[in-house]
Amino acid sequence: TKSLKEKEILLQEVHHRVKNNLQVMSSLIKLQSRYIHDDKMLEMLKETGGRIQSMAIVHTKIYNSKDYEFIQFGEYAKSLIENFQNTYGYKLRNVRFNVDIGELKLNIDTAIPCGLIINELVSNSIKYAFPEDKEGKIDVSVSHVKDNIYKLIVKDNGVGSAEGVDLKKSDTLGIQLVTLLSRQLNGTLEVSSEHGKGTEF
Repeated sequence: TKSLKEKEILLQEVHHRVKNNLQVMSSLIKLQSRYIHDDKMLEMLKETGGRIQSMAIVHTKIYNSKDYEFIQFGEYAKSLIENFQNTYGYKLRNVRFNVDIGELKLNIDTAIPCGLIINELVSNSIKYAFPEDKEGKIDVSVSHVKDNIYKLIVKDNGVGSAEGVDLKKSDTLGIQLVTLLSRQLNGTLEVSSEHGKGTEF
């Protein structure tokens, strides 16, 4: 029992330190962004900070729950959305979010890539789906298909992609990351996007 308690304390300390280190990195990026006046570079820094924060949130949740193996994924996804609302604030004033995940628990090795996928796809919607303060909504949901197979859906009702554009073949870092992370999870990526009718991943 003493040995188990010592291991729990050690794991708690590891998650605490990882969380703190990631948050320090995120803060350094925020500080650096104050000195950058190039919009494109500023957006890239924001996205990098978002990815780091996405991983920090996992370690925060695990540290606070004292369950060092599994994380409540619905709570995690909601924290990711809150982080977006804090980061993009004014830009999201006309965008509603709906998270439908339920009581799903995931281990850290699955939760982190899933969280990063959500991070990239929501970021993609924020950047492209709602130009000129267009009203809209972004849905994030997970449903059980069978056995150990789940379907994660991130969709918006924004402007959609231009005719003839295949988003799966996009050369943006975000879509490339989503493709790689999907493979890491032994998953497949499907995209549906129609001009004027939104995008669904």
